[in-house]
Amino acid sequence: MNNTVIRIILCVLLAGAVSACKSNGTSNKGKQIAFLSERDGNEEIYIMNADGSDQARLTHNTTRDWQPAWSPDGSQIAFVSEVDDNPEIYVINLDNAEQTQLTYSKGIDWEPVWSPSGQQIAFVSSRSGSEQIYIMNADGSKQILLTDAAVAQSPAWSPDGTKIAFSARQEVSGLSRDIYVMNVDGSGQTQLVNKNIDDVVPAWSPDGTKIAFTYDAAGHPEIYTMTADGSKKTQLTINNMFPDWQYAWSPGGTRIAFVSERDGNREIYVMNADGSKQTRLTHNEAIDESPAWSPSGEQIAFVSERDGNREIYIMNADGSSQARLTHNTICDESPSWRP
Repeated sequence: MNNTVIRIILCVLLAGAVSACKSNGTSNKGKQIAFLSERDGNEEIYIMNADGSDQARLTHNTTRDWQPAWSPDGSQIAFVSEVDDNPEIYVINLDNAEQTQLTYSKGIDWEPVWSPSGQQIAFVSSRSGSEQIYIMNADGSKQILLTDAAVAQSPAWSPDGTKIAFSARQEVSGLSRDIYVMNVDGSGQTQLVNKNIDDVVPAWSPDGTKIAFTYDAAGHPEIYTMTADGSKKTQLTINNMFPDWQYAWSPGGTRIAFVSERDGNREIYVMNADGSKQTRLTHNEAIDESPAWSPSGEQIAFVSERDGNREIYIMNADGSSQARLTHNTICDESPSWRP
């Protein structure tokens, strides 16, 4: 089967998915959710409306597709595919179903993160022998190495697009990772947190003035914030025995959703950005995790195992009106709202 025939088949298979995205034009933006599902035999990327309707498969490969990342304008999704038995970064255009491979390396390429302008993508690659952060244009051109640590992961763009925060370990034999920030060309790398204990997954506040991170001081992570220059570190959660993690800023930056096991099982909570008014939103005897705010800040999508397997649910930001969106006997997870 030649490449032309393969392309025609893929376009036919994806037609339904793309029509679901295009049927309401730009009105769908902010009202759709991309997610991962294994319902068709392996992990693929799907899309659905925020009420669970029009669930459609976007990727059709014989191997795993994962880590969907929306472009800022909601027209494309970058993702990682193992179609050639080696994780590489691809992008799918929702207007015409065209999938484009962006990276071609012998190492693992993953964690694609779009710049706020949509013109560049930061990502992690092991092509140099260890995991480092790279940057490339949105079409895959000009791939540039930015870091030179023992390990560098979790790139996060500042909202103004001028800096990238990341997690890095400087010693090959070391166990701890600290938070750093750098200019988008890799210059000015500055260590913001240095506690010789895992400080991981930086997340910028929407206004760019703060960075949230976890600090694992006593065998379990707690959530902290600091100003963008690394000063004024503030501990937001204090539970001593149970982990608090998987944090997500609300679009307005006034609240943070997070996951905690403080009440005996994994549940979703929300708090003000200063750590006050920590409120439990889910109440189940099963795992609830992966909170993702809607662009309006009025709803939160999440993953729950309350009905026997991992499914995607939605609720209002105050925890009311919890509803199941996916109904399968196989795992559905990683909800991500269309911008």
